[in-house]
Amino acid sequence: MDEFAYLDYLYQNPHIFGKTFRKIRKDKEFTIEEVCSKNNACNRKTLYNFESGKNCLSILSLVRILPNINTSIADYFAAVFNYRVSASEKLMRKIIDYCHQNNTEALKKILADKQADKSKNLEKHAYILMIYVFLYEMEPNFQISQEILEKASDYFFGVEQWGYAELNLFSNTAHVLNINLTITIAGELAKKKEEMYFDSMKRRDFLGMLLNTSYACIKNYRLDDAVYFFDVISELIAKQMLEKTVLERIIFKFMKGYYHLLNGDDDKGKKLMEKAIELFEDTETSSAAERYKTYYEVALLQAEKLKELENKE
Repeated sequence: MDEFAYLDYLYQNPHIFGKTFRKIRKDKEFTIEEVCSKNNACNRKTLYNFESGKNCLSILSLVRILPNINTSIADYFAAVFNYRVSASEKLMRKIIDYCHQNNTEALKKILADKQADKSKNLEKHAYILMIYVFLYEMEPNFQISQEILEKASDYFFGVEQWGYAELNLFSNTAHVLNINLTITIAGELAKKKEEMYFDSMKRRDFLGMLLNTSYACIKNYRLDDAVYFFDVISELIAKQMLEKTVLERIIFKFMKGYYHLLNGDDDKGKKLMEKAIELFEDTETSSAAERYKTYYEVALLQAEKLKELENKE
């Protein structure tokens, strides 16, 4: 987080920074006197007022004092944001963690709880759909009903404020929703790319949503629409630091290969897709490499069927 982002967030949330610092300090059993006396970081009154929300510390002062509680700036900001996440965001992170762990039993438990929920909140249907998608990838016998698709679609169409949870829900289900709905929603979100880019909490999720939407477009032969989202993705990637978008760049390479494959340029398409899989292996993301090998095989079959149809015509 740079100084301007820090000040902006501090202005909107004046108490959470000091509150977070105090919790970390007490959890690690440091006294105010110990923290202040080390390297003359600050005086006791200043730190007391900071922890109680009466005043602020500059980011330079914050960076200087955090080592006194054995905490990095990255860990501190992670704590700040984790303390303010909504219930939906916490649930989303739990579901994604279970997915990465291949913990189908835990996912089934959340699914059962959501299905037992008798409230009329449409958001629950989006969560149900996403869990079904994850479970289907692990156990293909999990089929998605048309009713779930329709109710989840109603939810996405009605979302006004797109935060972390909403973007993840849409991103992870875009490829199974009605393609026209997916393109419409993603297109509206793409118009807000500047807003999304400058929000550090949404930036990467927004990029992931665009990549998954591109996949849905290509899968459904909406190649011109895929090109539009490719342009938005290229613009966003160009603005971000390389180390923050390594996996996204590899996925983007794969998607462009998929596009060229279905657009008739077999050699270019295969080379890009194979290179992407190789890069996944080089970056030691073996689970991603295996997943995209499967996507590659499916894409090859799709290309063959497309050629057969064209030859019949």
